[in-house]
Amino acid sequence: ATIFAEMGLFAFTTLLLGRYGPEVVAAHNISMNINAVLFMPPMALGMAATIRIGYRIGEGQAVEARSTAGIAIFSSLLLAIFGALLIYLFRDPMIQLYTQENNVVQLARQLLMFVVFFLIFDATQSTAIGTLRGYKDTQVPMKIALVSYWVIGLPLGCTLGFGWLAPPLEVYGFWIGLAAGVGCASILLCYRLFRLSGDPVLIRSLSATADPEPAP
Repeated sequence: ATIFAEMGLFAFTTLLLGRYGPEVVAAHNISMNINAVLFMPPMALGMAATIRIGYRIGEGQAVEARSTAGIAIFSSLLLAIFGALLIYLFRDPMIQLYTQENNVVQLARQLLMFVVFFLIFDATQSTAIGTLRGYKDTQVPMKIALVSYWVIGLPLGCTLGFGWLAPPLEVYGFWIGLAAGVGCASILLCYRLFRLSGDPVLIRSLSATADPEPAP
């Protein structure tokens, strides 16, 4: 559900940007595709953390599970920083793999500077969701994602992009909204992970809720 909430936001934003013409949509999609490619390793890391932490919790090793979660988040952050550095240094060759049209290239170059920061938050929140899933914590992360993306990110993007309160920033405003939504999700999910991983009582309650004992 959390992945659907994020992907749905990206798809809906693309539809809203259609009013600005094919060049804007093309540049936006190029930026999203590059982000998606570099997002895959942190997402895979989050999936691996789900399994690893699940094993640790099943063995009653809460301290080791918390250590695994911390290593996963830190590793994801390093991967995201490396990916952001690749974008910053090689954004022109990356864009030219998609198009040679000058207007699209120039706009995509500017949008990729948003991706440099966006990727760090996106990678961190994805890994945090994976680690929380290992703790069998799914409902709270889903609510955090829905609020961050659809209550904060989308309205802010529309407000800035369409210029409801100030001169319209168009595609840049929508990217600010996307970054704000993902950033909010990243911070809240990491806080949830920090709080949960250090609370044995909450860990046991989540495990008991997820795996109720069968009736005799």
